Amino acid sequence: AEYRKILTSSGQSFFDEENTLELEEITGVVSRIGVVIADDMTYYDIMLENDNRCFTVSTDVSRAAALTQPGDSVIIRVYPSTEDYILRAAEFENNSIK
Repeated sequence: AEYRKILTSSGQSFFDEENTLELEEITGVVSRIGVVIADDMTYYDIMLENDNRCFTVSTDVSRAAALTQPGDSVIIRVYPSTEDYILRAAEFENNSIK
């Protein structure tokens, strides 16, 4: 898991050409957002209404995360994970920013 974390935080994929991982798509409205700075990288932890999971979006994945506010409508695509609470985003879209 740590190896995947390092690869995804550096913008690399962690699957081979024959065995691609399917992303889970989650849509919702942002209820909370916080910023974490670690290892010279900025991450935004985002929670959605009616969802107890925390989605981590790095600025490498999307600069729109930095402009996101509670109440914004978003689409988050996450990598498969064995963790139930904190999920790392592979893609992030903010539908409230035009």
